[in-house]
Amino acid sequence: MAVTKMHPIRRTVGKAVDYITDNDKTDGEIYVSTYGCTRETVEDDFDYTKHKTSYNGAILAQHVIQSFAEGEIIRSFLIIISPSLFQSAIPSRPE
Repeated sequence: MAVTKMHPIRRTVGKAVDYITDNDKTDGEIYVSTYGCTRETVEDDFDYTKHKTSYNGAILAQHVIQSFAEGEIIRSFLIIISPSLFQSAIPSRPE
């Protein structure tokens, strides 16, 4: 059965991304994708957005986790449907 979860990132985006994209957990990042930024620039992108706006909230970013049973979905299809998931889960334009 498919599971989708969202976790807020409240402290440091860079450390969270490093933990989230750990090679051992993601088979060399094959299961990592981004929306509206790249893996290499995510920390700078989020920092820029925070300073460009007047946002002073505690949540710096959202970590979206999608888990599927083996054989339940193919990666190429997942990459196609993921942006729709983000747009429906996060009402404003996410970065």
